[in-house]
Amino acid sequence: MGATLLAVHPSYRWITGNYGDDLGMVISVVGDHAGGCFHRGQELIKITDVKLDTVYEGPTNYHESLKAVVTLENGEVHTVEGKVKGFIPLRNRRSGMLTHIGEGMTEYTLDGTRVGYGLSEYLDQNS
Repeated sequence: MGATLLAVHPSYRWITGNYGDDLGMVISVVGDHAGGCFHRGQELIKITDVKLDTVYEGPTNYHESLKAVVTLENGEVHTVEGKVKGFIPLRNRRSGMLTHIGEGMTEYTLDGTRVGYGLSEYLDQNS
């Protein structure tokens, strides 16, 4: 368990979700850099820190669920839990490189109460 692949291979995690017309999120983890934003209506609030934990299917790099604790620039801390409901495994071989991409249609729960939906995309570049 855990997002240990981040330190081993070039990778990114792109986590997007909507909780209705008034609330949405983009969480980005690229290598050791994390960011993104929450939007409330027309307001964008920058994410300053992300702690991401991922559960993978057996010994694969296919993600089943995730938990992200995000800190916003206004000091708020939120917990996003995601359960992948549908998954598309992709791969790309080019110039001797193998790239695994997992597209997960994901159901999110924000702070244990509000449910939303979106896409969790995990990419791992293996050399």
